[in-house]
Amino acid sequence: MFGVFGDEAEEIVALAAELDDDYRLLTHNDKLPDELRTLIHHERAAEVVDSCEPALIPGLLQMESYAGALFHWAVPLPSDGIDSLIEARMERQKLLDKSCCPAFTLFVHESALHPHMISARVMNDQRMKLMFAADRDLCTIRIVPIQVGPTGTLGGPFMVMRHTDYKPIACVENVSTSAFLEEPTHTDVYQRIVKRLTSLALDEGQSKELITGLAM
Repeated sequence: MFGVFGDEAEEIVALAAELDDDYRLLTHNDKLPDELRTLIHHERAAEVVDSCEPALIPGLLQMESYAGALFHWAVPLPSDGIDSLIEARMERQKLLDKSCCPAFTLFVHESALHPHMISARVMNDQRMKLMFAADRDLCTIRIVPIQVGPTGTLGGPFMVMRHTDYKPIACVENVSTSAFLEEPTHTDVYQRIVKRLTSLALDEGQSKELITGLAM
């Protein structure tokens, strides 16, 4: 009826057969991950996005050289597979240039500003990009000080995406999978973590001052 055949049709049929249990668990692979397309969709539909990165610069703010160094260090993929991931990450960042961009609050742990696996030159350029990003109207960067602990919270990176007309969605990243959580009993946990991080992190001005001091 819709003119969809072959692999794409099989993918849609498999998707329709999944249980409606308020979350999706998607496996990663060596091509553009399905969960990345899902994340991009939810980001673009959201009005407010809260993001927590315990150890890295958030993907939305990464320079191409930083992302490349990171992927080559951490991901056992062929070069063309890594190139595709970098390209997708850079394309995703165009959301920040749109007039309908959500209001982003990005919690970054202070230790992410001093990584050992990224060269000093690349890291300095990356700090400069953070400094300029902090001047965007809809991009708030909050640094979580080292003094509050390894991450300020338990667990890995996550995002909470909110929209007035829909219930919040939390995207939780793991090494081999990403989970998209919709059930309030799950999303409430991450919203409470965001509230805690808000109380622990430097405010916007203090965070910008710290980043600027490191970038100069």
